[in-house]
Amino acid sequence: MSFRFEGIATKEDLCMNTELNRNSSEATKNINYNHEEIGLSNRAAELLTRIESVPFSRWHIKPRVIMGSATFFDAFDALSLAFVLPVLIGIWNLTPGQIGILIGSGYLGQAIGAIFFGWLAERFGRVYSAKWTIFLMSVMSIACAFAGNFHALLWLRFVQGIGVGGEVPVAAAYINELSVAQGRGRFFYAV
Repeated sequence: MSFRFEGIATKEDLCMNTELNRNSSEATKNINYNHEEIGLSNRAAELLTRIESVPFSRWHIKPRVIMGSATFFDAFDALSLAFVLPVLIGIWNLTPGQIGILIGSGYLGQAIGAIFFGWLAERFGRVYSAKWTIFLMSVMSIACAFAGNFHALLWLRFVQGIGVGGEVPVAAAYINELSVAQGRGRFFYAV
């Protein structure tokens, strides 16, 4: 037979109170987190509304021209090897296997660049990432022009591919962020 006195807590009561406090604390944290999430959601919606309401102006032209130029040279860099390859085959006596490796190295670099610079753009911003992709692509394009042998060109094309591959998704995301939802397809297509 157990006796309970008013005002004196038993061991079970203390355990139950501890559990209730813990559950109450977790519920309060969840409510606060939900309020913060709703606050962030409301701020994001307000920001999107403000961006959508900005009329098209000359300010929109500058990033469009810069990213459009970068995308043009991106495509040019990807295809430039096709124009030089017939000459290099004769000068360097390249085998079909070496030609395939040379072409493939640029595409492998593009895959790595798209993943890396996509991550970099999400972490540090589109402009920061685009700046580095364009820099890397430009420097490596010039370096490729001065490559003296197959192995140098192979590695330079690989590194150039990283810049080329990183520019495409970053430019697409940046231009899409700057354009109004209604005309977004036309705006990006014009780039």
